[in-house]
Amino acid sequence: MLYTTDQMMAELAQHWSHQPDSVIYGMMDELNQMFEFGSDLGSKIVDWTAIDYAEGTTLDMIAAQYQVSRPDSDDDFLRFLIRLKKQVATSDGTINSIERVIANSLEIDLSEIHVESTRDGTNKVNHITVYGIPFEYADDKRKTEIMLTGLQAATLLGVWIDQVAFTINTQSSLYIATQTIQEEILYV
Repeated sequence: MLYTTDQMMAELAQHWSHQPDSVIYGMMDELNQMFEFGSDLGSKIVDWTAIDYAEGTTLDMIAAQYQVSRPDSDDDFLRFLIRLKKQVATSDGTINSIERVIANSLEIDLSEIHVESTRDGTNKVNHITVYGIPFEYADDKRKTEIMLTGLQAATLLGVWIDQVAFTINTQSSLYIATQTIQEEILYV
């Protein structure tokens, strides 16, 4: 609601009748209803076209803007693909950027994700390890594979992701599953 009819009437000169049964009050009330309708409609359009609220064909139109095709009828999975594509496109390849790609595409807290240089005694240069991704994202194989491909795309050329570790939260943090990337992806 922008203004009430009484607030609009307060802006008119006292020369005009401010009584609720006056013609000018009725005109202002009708005008106010049109403004409210337009405001409500605008809010609905904004909500309707937001990635988090869009469904079906509307979500397909948003996906087309990001050049993401729908793999199945799962709207949540398509939202994930859109967010991942959007985040990868803005990544600058730094460790902080990779953490943001993961957190924003999975909609999790940034403080849960950790990306660091691999330190295994072999002095590997430009190798990183990702850990802290909640285990619930490892149960969907296609989401995991797409996320790993997206992570590799988000890194700088020549940087390799050696390991991605998923965590499960219990009374204490426990690392229970890892995914090692064994293929090297070359970008031409």
